[in-house]
Amino acid sequence: IEAVAYNPTAFDLGETVLFTDDVSTDLVITNKSHLELPFGLERLSCSPSDLTISPATGVIPPAGTVTIRLALSPRVPRRLDERLEVCVGHLAAQIVTITGRSVFPCLSLDQP
Repeated sequence: IEAVAYNPTAFDLGETVLFTDDVSTDLVITNKSHLELPFGLERLSCSPSDLTISPATGVIPPAGTVTIRLALSPRVPRRLDERLEVCVGHLAAQIVTITGRSVFPCLSLDQP
């Protein structure tokens, strides 16, 4: 039986996020043990990121959950391929992936 559940472990923020828009999603970590567990998230990539993690550290109560907000504010058109390492207690780290692409506003026409 696993002491911790992560839901989900992969996020696809979409292929057509406007570079002026903010997009967010939630990572839920569930503690199935009878002990409180500290947690922390760390970015694995070295590239500059417009990704905000809140909260990035904390404690999950026994048989409790914590919701972590992952917010993307692109500001420039680019592809996002981010990997986060989630450490909970002394358990093996879980890798969470976040993908997406921000674009300039555009208009597509279909001519007959």
